[in-house]
Amino acid sequence: ANERQGNDPATTPTTNVSVSRSTHFFDPATGTWTDGPLLGTARQAHSAVLLANGKLLVAGGTGPQTISGSNNLASAEIYDPATNAWTPAGNMKIPRVNFAMVALPGGKVLAVGGSSNNLFQSSTELWDPATNTWAYTNNGTSDTSMSEQKGFPAPFLLSNGMVAVAGGSSPNTSTPTAAVELFDPATQNWTVLATPLSQARSGHFPVALPNGKFALLAGRVLNSFGFLAAVGAPGGAAGAVEIYDTLANGGQGTTVTTANAFFKTEGRVNAAAVMLPGGKVLLAGGSVNSTTGASTSEIYDPANDTLTIGPALTTGQGTSVLGVGLGNGDVMLIGGDKADTITQICRP
Repeated sequence: ANERQGNDPATTPTTNVSVSRSTHFFDPATGTWTDGPLLGTARQAHSAVLLANGKLLVAGGTGPQTISGSNNLASAEIYDPATNAWTPAGNMKIPRVNFAMVALPGGKVLAVGGSSNNLFQSSTELWDPATNTWAYTNNGTSDTSMSEQKGFPAPFLLSNGMVAVAGGSSPNTSTPTAAVELFDPATQNWTVLATPLSQARSGHFPVALPNGKFALLAGRVLNSFGFLAAVGAPGGAAGAVEIYDTLANGGQGTTVTTANAFFKTEGRVNAAAVMLPGGKVLLAGGSVNSTTGASTSEIYDPANDTLTIGPALTTGQGTSVLGVGLGNGDVMLIGGDKADTITQICRP
């Protein structure tokens, strides 16, 4: 949510938008929230990734907007649970908003796409914890990047150590992309697979499967009228789940048949998605359409390629709701554009 603490001097008389530096801790044992240490820089629409050493890297986003325009950030900072404090990390090569990061084996972090000062980006860069610096991905001869500019990308690690980016928002915001691209951390090269997704899709959640496969859950696609709509809604555009095999077709990829054309409840975009103990995935909340937040949840079982209805939510929290798995198997749902300050516990 965008609430600000009274001791958060995040804005000045030259700014016209409040952006928070605040952080909060939730204790499942007591069911209570407490204030955490303030970020060094107020930011929103940023990206965060958990590092192998238990620290948290936060980068990019937008700061308080000035009267003259937006304030995209290249800065990054690291939270250390041992000291309960934030310290500066190196700046990214460019400011990035609505991008994504993924932690790689070996400790480096890959930052992918997003937008920079209102321009969608194809560039990618790596953060090196040994030097606390960022550098554009480079194959030893030249900088490398994705084939397309992508906003709101969803990179993820495949079982073979490659990073996949499938679908996402294109500069033409009325049309998602269907491209499937792979990043090889060893060579730092990007490769576009010859076989695209069966549907151009954005606002989805990717799940890595064994043997180089992955599944895309929910999101938005073009419906039969040529408009973007939540995929998999009963009676709407089919495609609740798409399964893709990156190793098939001589490494050029292929889609895999799935029985999950429609969800049991409703389609959803930018839902909370949490990996559950045992490998199942909970999809909760998200947006049904521009005015309605989903108040349902579903559970996807990758092992059996099945969808089942999950617990009902007390409130539809809308797009960008955050889901966090708790140690007891419960899932906390936080915020969302239809319920900025709402939190609720979902018990799958």
